[in-house]
Amino acid sequence: MVQLANIIQDRGRLDEAEDLYRRAYTTTENIYGPDHAETGDLLHALGDVLRAQGKLDESETLFKRALVIMEEEHGPHHLETIATMTALGGVLSDKDQLEDACALFRKAVKLGELEQAPEHQDHAQRLNELASVLQDLDELAEAEARY
Repeated sequence: MVQLANIIQDRGRLDEAEDLYRRAYTTTENIYGPDHAETGDLLHALGDVLRAQGKLDESETLFKRALVIMEEEHGPHHLETIATMTALGGVLSDKDQLEDACALFRKAVKLGELEQAPEHQDHAQRLNELASVLQDLDELAEAEARY
């Protein structure tokens, strides 16, 4: 069901993808429990589609819950934890909560540096998101250094 939701989301059919992710989340939570990494993965996926739909408050809530699960299940240095932290930072940036977004991006960049090579695409994306928020905060010298 999740793979189908991914394909449907990639095709821009966000309402259908949301429905499939919600169904998959309910099933996963019933099987594994509310604090399992699989449940966290589904919360992250659902948060992504909600963000794409502009449902930022609900997306933020799901990413926060997913982050707690990922930190408990995998620890703070795991790439899935870092990805969820970055996604939450993106939602906060979308909501103009720039200081909070900046703090999350800084943390994600720092943790990502320990887990991935500097030239890795995901690391570069985290740096770009941090730089964008720094630019919005008018911290131009640091933003330039991060781009």
